[in-house]
Amino acid sequence: MKHIATPPLVICFFTLVCLGAAGRASAQANTTPPAIESIAVEPLLTEESLPEEKGECNVRMTAAYHVEVLEPATALPRTQLFCGFSQRWGGELDVPFAQGSGAEGRFGLGDISASIKYKLKDQTARIPAFVLGLETMLPTGSPGKGTGETGVEIQPFVALLKQVRSVSVQGNIGLGMRHSGNELEHRTSYNGAVGLPLRQTGFAVLGEVNGSFSPTGSAALSITPGVHYQIGKNRYVAFGMPVSLTGARLVGAILQFQFRVRSQRGLD
Repeated sequence: MKHIATPPLVICFFTLVCLGAAGRASAQANTTPPAIESIAVEPLLTEESLPEEKGECNVRMTAAYHVEVLEPATALPRTQLFCGFSQRWGGELDVPFAQGSGAEGRFGLGDISASIKYKLKDQTARIPAFVLGLETMLPTGSPGKGTGETGVEIQPFVALLKQVRSVSVQGNIGLGMRHSGNELEHRTSYNGAVGLPLRQTGFAVLGEVNGSFSPTGSAALSITPGVHYQIGKNRYVAFGMPVSLTGARLVGAILQFQFRVRSQRGLD
């Protein structure tokens, strides 16, 4: 399965991006392309491609149950802080409280991660936005309790985002390297998301594909249908049901709430 799942993920992601770029180019043929004003729908599991705007910070609270592609798979709450440092630089801090796996699993602090992003290129009418990033995961959890893993993981990644009218297509590919003792483990992650707002309702529908592959471990692959609802300026709630296509074929649940704590002009 791990040899079969990887190519379709990559092909699916880049096909969506290319179709979006082609559709936008056709619609804008022989005209001056207007500024892209629509706001991308934030995905549930896929890392947001773009960093936050300069001076802005958002907090996201997530409850995840049996979400195989996340680490940990079950967490309440999973607190994330996203901030924009400049016009192109941004960062994220992720602090999960995990339910340990296995018979001895207990509840406790999971592995904390931090990442930094650099927007290398803005999107245009034909070309998607291109972002470079680096994520680091620290072993703050407890392997004995099942709330974390040993060693430090570093994952460089690239991310793309393309908007076709109101539809947003985004995703990323990263290579994780975990160093534990004298061992070095590699893991490749693939994520893609499509968001479609429903006009004048505050709702948007989501579809995501998320997967990972490790030469020394098992592959993970899931699809997630979801719904996103805007509950005011700079606030939203979202719900999805990740369906695992590998392993035990579990159906999980994920609930998110995000709100802005700092704008470009100061605290909201």
